[in-house]
Amino acid sequence: MKWEYANFEWEGVGRGNHRTVRFSHRESWTKIPGSDADFYATIRALGDDGWEMTTQVHHPGSYNTWWFKRPLSE
Repeated sequence: MKWEYANFEWEGVGRGNHRTVRFSHRESWTKIPGSDADFYATIRALGDDGWEMTTQVHHPGSYNTWWFKRPLSE
């Protein structure tokens, strides 16, 4: 089975903080607003699209990355 991967990078709710989802086989989501509700809406959208969270990494200074995968539909 082939897999498609994504990572969700969230630097927090502050203005100008980095928030994006990068995909291995499609265009990134780069215009993610910065509220707590937007964080959960992004996680929900990934789940609704069939993405399974595999790993979460906390980087120094409130920067987090979540890794997802799903079967690649060809």
